[in-house]
Amino acid sequence: MVLAKQQERFKFCVELSRMLDSQELIVYGDEASFNCWMRSKRTWSTKEEPVKVVLNEKRNSGITVYGAIGAAMERPLFKQFKTTNKEDFLSFLTEIRGTLPEQYKDRTIKLVLDNHKSHGTLIARNYCQLNN
Repeated sequence: MVLAKQQERFKFCVELSRMLDSQELIVYGDEASFNCWMRSKRTWSTKEEPVKVVLNEKRNSGITVYGAIGAAMERPLFKQFKTTNKEDFLSFLTEIRGTLPEQYKDRTIKLVLDNHKSHGTLIARNYCQLNN
């Protein structure tokens, strides 16, 4: 099991290296969820455009912050949603292309994501296939 995981990671690294060498358009995305009791001292953002984390007033509710970065993006993309579900993830995906300069708008985007359940949903995969 451990060897299989190591081989899988190695294969991913080789493919990522190939994409970088080919100057493919790579965007890295991730999300973080915050509950109403958390206090944010540091966030993943630039000093020029800090992320404003708004904490909910209701107990037992939270927010999810989605972020995307890439060498070709004009600026990082950060968006807040109430959940980490497939609909909110799809809303986030629809905004990524808008952060690209005009010369990249028609190029295929290679998204690098973790294994969150919402990333592999049929709605997300269909959107990526139709819009890439």
